[in-house]
Amino acid sequence: MAGSAYPWHSAHSRRPAGPHRTGAAGPDGKPDLTGIWNGPAPVSRPDLTNAQPWVNDVVRQHQQDYYRMRPFFQCLPSGPESGRFGGWKRILQTPAAIAILNDDLTYRVIHMDGRKLEAGPAPSWMGYSVGRWDADTLVVDSVASTTRHG
Repeated sequence: MAGSAYPWHSAHSRRPAGPHRTGAAGPDGKPDLTGIWNGPAPVSRPDLTNAQPWVNDVVRQHQQDYYRMRPFFQCLPSGPESGRFGGWKRILQTPAAIAILNDDLTYRVIHMDGRKLEAGPAPSWMGYSVGRWDADTLVVDSVASTTRHG
């Protein structure tokens, strides 16, 4: 997911479950994401009317295999996959790191201390992530996430 941007500002669709935090800023002036968050899982509904036949075949196969393919449905940690973006999360934010604690007891750490992505870090469920702020948008680069079962 290198280069993906997560705009967590007050206009974002995920709202804090607790007290409304519109415009809350940390001591560094950046948006303060600390708190308990809840949000629906994003739903992708691509228009396949003009897609090539092989694309329709792949989409149909993924729909049939959805529960077999997802680690969460095999009682394994999900990693940062799209099917698990919704749900309860506790975010802890410091100037050096952001930790996202998920309701399935997994967590993700985003290093915010200016470091670069490591070359060849050990693969893990959540991967290795570094982040930076671009105005009020959190930009996260990640490598080395895996869904291997052992």
